[in-house]
Amino acid sequence: RRLSLFMIDCEGCEWASLLLLLLWWLLLFFTITERWATPTQWREFGKGDALSAYAANLIRQSAEARQFHVYPPNTGDSRVSVRAQLPRECRDTLYRHSLANGVAIQARRPDDDAEDGISVWTMRGEILDLVRKVLTCEGTLGPFPFDGGVIRRMHNDHLEAARVALGLQAHFTQNTLALVICKKYKLLGFPAGTASRAAAEACQNALGWDVVPFRVIGLRSQTTVVIGAISALSEDHFYVNGMPIVIEEITTMRRTDVRRNGVPPQLRRRAASSARTLPVPDASRPPSAPPGPAAGRMQQTSSWNEGPPPSLRPVQISPLSAQPNASAAHASQASSSNAFQARVVALEGQMSSVQSEIGTIKTQQGHISDKLDAFENKQDKATSSILDQLQQMSQWMKNSGPSHASPPRKLAKGAEA
Repeated sequence: RRLSLFMIDCEGCEWASLLLLLLWWLLLFFTITERWATPTQWREFGKGDALSAYAANLIRQSAEARQFHVYPPNTGDSRVSVRAQLPRECRDTLYRHSLANGVAIQARRPDDDAEDGISVWTMRGEILDLVRKVLTCEGTLGPFPFDGGVIRRMHNDHLEAARVALGLQAHFTQNTLALVICKKYKLLGFPAGTASRAAAEACQNALGWDVVPFRVIGLRSQTTVVIGAISALSEDHFYVNGMPIVIEEITTMRRTDVRRNGVPPQLRRRAASSARTLPVPDASRPPSAPPGPAAGRMQQTSSWNEGPPPSLRPVQISPLSAQPNASAAHASQASSSNAFQARVVALEGQMSSVQSEIGTIKTQQGHISDKLDAFENKQDKATSSILDQLQQMSQWMKNSGPSHASPPRKLAKGAEA
């Protein structure tokens, strides 16, 4: 496209008739699975051509669908999927048809960011019964299935009525019944046995933070509470009865990050910037080789008043004069990469030592807990045996007869006279 604009720039009169339409496109997935559909629905839409025609008809029924494109279907033994690209204004209209005929409609993958204006929550049970229950609620945007139930989409304006209709008001308070959950956190450090409502009240009293508890994870001596909130906090901890409670945000790693050895993009960019060396300007150096396609695209964003960018100009390269500079650049890059690799190796060694120490501490704690359990068992057995003996002695004393009187003492002969 940029090359086309550059060619048009040769004749200024062409700019008067140039019109670019800005459309925000959305990629939707139409999926039907034999496991989640009825036999009639699978026979009707379980083929690629039938599913493509069904998706195209649904998109045409939308008033906002001025332009759209349906890609070829992806068929399998028990699953058929079709992708379609269309304007974003059609999203809510199409979502309301999700699972109406056994075809799930969704725009996001499991590792994508949350969609604007939509709240989701999980409902477990039979899929067909849940679909009938969900589609009758006001403000619903259609569910999509997963293993064990469905994930329901609801417009944020109807959250309070939907939660009351589904009987979920026991998990919320009056302040959080219409709360839109945008972020999830873990609260670490609560004492063992802490209830979810008590954790939510602690957040409200200490920070004025309205939260919705999702899950309580009970450990041996502490409790972790998973909560949802509408906004983030600048604090990373607070205190409850003198005990520190740590706030940790729950983030989802994307599939691309997992494929790249599980390294987040921030760390990859940081490592690349630390390993990159800056070129030293040299007036005597001949023109360098033309950059690659990515570099050419970056340079084309500059001003075009001075003609085409350097990436589009013919360049003469002198390989003999460029060899010393190339060898120096390779040497500097090799030294920087070696230094970075040495730092990585040192950090890996430190991490391994820390992990070994943590493992040793955990093993010692396990031995101590086992000894305490054994001591408690012995103490319980000793106490029970003492109680049994006392009970036996009391029973024996009750069963024994009355004591006989002793015979009279014999008097001496002199005493009789």
